[in-house]
Amino acid sequence: NEAITEQIGNGNGSWINQGGNPSGGQLSAPGSGGGNFAHTTQFNGDNHSDVYQWGNDNTANTVQDDNNSSLISQLGDSNNADVDQSGNTFPNNTSNESEIGQSGNNNNALVSQDDSNISQIGQAGNDNLATVDQTGFFGTDANESEITQDGDLNTASVTQNGNLNYSVIGQPGSFNDATVSQSGTSNDSSVFQFGDENVATVDQSGTDNTSAVSQDSGNTADVNQSGTD
Repeated sequence: NEAITEQIGNGNGSWINQGGNPSGGQLSAPGSGGGNFAHTTQFNGDNHSDVYQWGNDNTANTVQDDNNSSLISQLGDSNNADVDQSGNTFPNNTSNESEIGQSGNNNNALVSQDDSNISQIGQAGNDNLATVDQTGFFGTDANESEITQDGDLNTASVTQNGNLNYSVIGQPGSFNDATVSQSGTSNDSSVFQFGDENVATVDQSGTDNTSAVSQDSGNTADVNQSGTD
C-alpha cells in the first residue's frame, strides 16, 4: 500500500482505504470552505502514508497494519492527528514508524504503536498535547520516542511497555508537563523542560535504567527507578 494526501486551503476531505499487497491509493477530496479532513486505513501490505494539511480545521487519522510508516504534517488552526499503527492484534503490526509535525493553534497528536516502534512528534505553538503509547504485546518492541514542544499549554505523555525503550521529551516554554512510563528492558529517558511551570514524572521499571531531567522555572521532578542497573 501507499497513500498520499495533500490538502491546502479550506473545506477539504479525503478517505483512503486499502487492503492486501502493495497497491496505489485512491483519493477523493470533496468540499470547499472550512475544515480539512483526511482518513487513511491500510492493512496487510507495505504500508506508507503521507498527509499534508495547511490551514483551518485540520484533522488526520491513519491506521496501518504490517510494514507501516506514516508522516502527517499540519500547519495552522485546529490541528489534530491520530495514528494507530495498528496495535495490539496478533500477528501483524510490525515495523512501525511515525512522524507528525503540527505548527500552530489547537495542536493534539496521538500515536499508538506495537512492534518495531519509533515515533517523533513536533508541535510548535498553542494548546499542545502529545501522547505516545508504545506497548508491546507479542515479540520484541524496539521502542523509541521523541516529543518536542515549543510554546503554550504543553503536555506530553509517553508509555513504553517492554523491550528496548528510549524516550526524549523537550518542551521549552509555557505550562509544561511531561510523564514517561517505561517498563522492562533497556530503559533510558531524558526530559528537558526550560521555561515556565515545569513538572516531570518518570517511572522506569526493570533492567538498564537511566534518567536525566533538566528543568528551569517552576520545576518539580519525580523519578522512580526500579530493578537492575
